[in-house]
Amino acid sequence: MAMIALANRGGPYVVDVSDVTFIDSSGIAFILQVHRMAADEGSTAVLRDPPALVIEMLDLIGIGGTIPFEFTPGHAPDAVPAGSA
Repeated sequence: MAMIALANRGGPYVVDVSDVTFIDSSGIAFILQVHRMAADEGSTAVLRDPPALVIEMLDLIGIGGTIPFEFTPGHAPDAVPAGSA
């Protein structure tokens, strides 16, 4: 299971979403599970290189800004909605 692969090793739980081209309720549920699991262990969850569609979906459902983003060079989304990053 993907959740097991996210075992915390003292740092934040980093979920690389750079290749995501579609996200629905299952993807959002996974992100929220990781976020809760990290919080339960006193850590944080970070989304690495989220494309604009992921940022927009998080904003649309009202959790934009809840989970921090981490951008590597050359991976900033084309258009980041106001108030997101």
